[in-house]
Amino acid sequence: MKRITAQTWFGSLSPGNKVLALLDIMYELTITLRGIFLHYPNDSETRARLAYRISEINHRLTASARAIMNNQETYPDHVLIDMLFEEDDRSQLGLSDAFDRAMKWQEKRARK
Repeated sequence: MKRITAQTWFGSLSPGNKVLALLDIMYELTITLRGIFLHYPNDSETRARLAYRISEINHRLTASARAIMNNQETYPDHVLIDMLFEEDDRSQLGLSDAFDRAMKWQEKRARK
C-alpha cells in the first residue's frame, strides 16, 4: 500500500476505529517479531536491533492509542503513518505489510 493511501484511510477512521487499527497494527508487529527470531536464529545482534526498532514503533502506537482513548492530543494521523513507512524504508521489517494486514482486520469488522 502506498503511504498516501494509508494516510487517507487511517485519517478517515473514527477515533474508536483508529484505536482498533493501532491495536491491529501492534498485533501484526508481534507476528513480524516472531518471524525475525525465526529468520535470524544464530544472529542475536540482528534480532536485538530489529526487535528494538519494533518495540519503539509499538511504544509510539500504544501511546497514541491511549491518548485517543483518553481524548488527549497525540501525533497527527499522517505522522503516525509516516513513522511506520519511514521505519520500514530504513529497516525493511515489513511494517507496511503489517499495516495492510491490520487494514484487512478493520475491513472484516466493518462488514459485520
